[in-house]
Amino acid sequence: MQEIKRPINKINQDERIRQRLSRIEAPPPVKKKSNSLRNVIIVVAVLVVIGALAGIFILFSKRGGQSVNEKTDWQAVFLTNGEVYFGKIVSQDDQTLVLRNIYYPQDPGLLRQTKMSSKQSDEIQLIKLGNELHGPTDEMRINRDQVLFTQNLKEDSKVVRAIRNYEEKQ
Repeated sequence: MQEIKRPINKINQDERIRQRLSRIEAPPPVKKKSNSLRNVIIVVAVLVVIGALAGIFILFSKRGGQSVNEKTDWQAVFLTNGEVYFGKIVSQDDQTLVLRNIYYPQDPGLLRQTKMSSKQSDEIQLIKLGNELHGPTDEMRINRDQVLFTQNLKEDSKVVRAIRNYEEKQ
């Protein structure tokens, strides 16, 4: 016996196509191609900025965060052995502190006195480094572990006035 084929009508055929199409997944949306050169430039620029910031951080952390140059004010540097030097700190890092234009008191005990007579307060005797027997240069490199602390001196302090008087006489 032969099988009877039914004629396919237009309606059935359309319905089958719709069913097949509903089962087929839609293709993913087409992505625009990104500009890879632009992305590379952005990444390199970000890395350069990060590197520059890291370099600045390292530079300032080695200097102790203090920017120092020849035009700074006068400082007093107090050492662990009880000595004190007056001068200008020109550079410093974790290991050393460099002091130039150095003076030290003739009587180190004078700074420890709480009250001075009027004659003592008018005449602070400072010695300019460099005139000693061994003839040192006017620069000291001091190990940081020997420094108790440093202080900036006021322009009108007795020590700064004594330094100015000495420099005017020279």
